[in-house]
Amino acid sequence: MAEDRLTQAVLRKRAEYRKVEKGYRFFEESYKGGADYINSDNLYIHTFEDGEGFRERKERAYFYNYCAPIVNAYNSFIYKIIFVRIPEIGKKHITRDGVAQS
Repeated sequence: MAEDRLTQAVLRKRAEYRKVEKGYRFFEESYKGGADYINSDNLYIHTFEDGEGFRERKERAYFYNYCAPIVNAYNSFIYKIIFVRIPEIGKKHITRDGVAQS
């Protein structure tokens, strides 16, 4: 019984997260792309499109992942620099070129 309560506590979602969870799922599916993106609710029927036209468009659809390369490009700059932690905080710091300064 304790294991069930522990599992429930770990898997519990905060109210703030539940409010925006659908948006996070959309971003994750957009990042991954592929058939899962097409088969989820991310494609919509156009204003003047009937159900048959939408079904045919969905069958023809492919989704090249444009989101992942953009996110990866930004992350490459963030993680390009190797940061070093110095034990004596406040006395020295490492500059971008790796030189310690006082």
